[in-house]
Amino acid sequence: MYYDRKSNPLEPLQKGDTVRIRSEKGEWEQTKVVAPSEQPKSYIVEMHKGKIRRNRRDLMKTKEENDEIATEVDTDDNSVLLSNDSGKKQEFSVPEKHSSSGRVIKQPRRDIEEC
Repeated sequence: MYYDRKSNPLEPLQKGDTVRIRSEKGEWEQTKVVAPSEQPKSYIVEMHKGKIRRNRRDLMKTKEENDEIATEVDTDDNSVLLSNDSGKKQEFSVPEKHSSSGRVIKQPRRDIEEC
């Protein structure tokens, strides 16, 4: 079988590990592992809504601290809001691009976050 020759099993997570969780919108949000679940390959994680159970494939282990920089991107008005540990908030706008016909070109999120 050649379809999964380079696939590797995901390493197990420990209580207190900082992870990113894939949200319903497809974005990765930072959270913390509370405990392994009774179901195989599942973990209980703490979100701002409460505690939820997620499969290991929906969790990405990170080396970040829980109190590191939080970034929110608001694409409606093309402004990006950044906050850091000191509580200072900075806001800047991403310039709009226009096509030759004058229509606004909306950049994909991944391009906006690189700025």
